[in-house]
Amino acid sequence: IDDGQGLTQTFEAEFKEGMTAFGLLKEKAEESGLVLETKFYDMGIFIEAIGNKKNGEEGKYWLYYLNGEMPMVSADKMEIKAGDKVEFKFEKSPF
Repeated sequence: IDDGQGLTQTFEAEFKEGMTAFGLLKEKAEESGLVLETKFYDMGIFIEAIGNKKNGEEGKYWLYYLNGEMPMVSADKMEIKAGDKVEFKFEKSPF
C-alpha cells in the first residue's frame, strides 16, 4: 500500500484459493487497523479511502496493480494466484 507520499506498507500473505485483490486488501487492512472505505457499484467495489487518504485529494485516487500492470476489472473481481504482487497506490489516474 503506497500513500503517494513515500509511506509504503508491505505485507506478506498466505495464498488462499479464490482470493481476490480486494479480499487481500481487506484482510490486511483489518489485521493492521487501517481504515478502508469502499462503495459498491454494478461493476464491482470501488476503493474510496485507505487510511487517511481519500479519493480526489490532490487529484489522486486509489488505483491497484497486479504484477506491475493495472487490471481493467475491479479489485473484487480480480482473482490472484500464489506469488502474485498486488499493489494499491494513491496516485493521479492515467485516464
